[in-house]
Amino acid sequence: MSADSDWSDFLTTDTPTADTTLTEAVAALPEPSASIVESEISGAVADQDWSNWHADSGDDWADSAQDWADYAVENAAAGNMEVAESAMARAADHASIAENNYTVSDEYSDAVTDHVETAAAEVDWAASGADTSTSYDTTSYDASTSYDASTSYDTSYDAGGYDTSVSSFDTSTSYDVAE
Repeated sequence: MSADSDWSDFLTTDTPTADTTLTEAVAALPEPSASIVESEISGAVADQDWSNWHADSGDDWADSAQDWADYAVENAAAGNMEVAESAMARAADHASIAENNYTVSDEYSDAVTDHVETAAAEVDWAASGADTSTSYDTTSYDASTSYDASTSYDTSYDAGGYDTSVSSFDTSTSYDVAE
């Protein structure tokens, strides 16, 4: 047999090079849209990483649950019922942990979708020709105040209404430990 292969064995001059020339101009997004899109894409990447991590963790826990279930079956077949029951309980615990990891993975995956949709909506909005100085509609904002400056607390409370004549606290007794 010949010597071990290296990368040069797989790379030849016959391999076509991909054409990376842009076919049409790409418009730069105005601020703050560019920052919003960048933030959303970063959030999507981070959430996808967490989704993958939890899915992988779920796979590990599911494998462990299966191992414990197999161990339980082996022990049940051998008549070791106490060991089998304990192993099945452990298998159920590990399956539950796997399920929780899959649920969290799905939640992160949903968040990825939300990030991507938000980024796409921001790109669409920026490309629409709308005022790009802000990403919200300032034309329908009501600058008048709806704050009620009158008192909003109950003024019927009488702070000075404590009647000392009916107090059960004995003021003639000294509670000073120094005496």
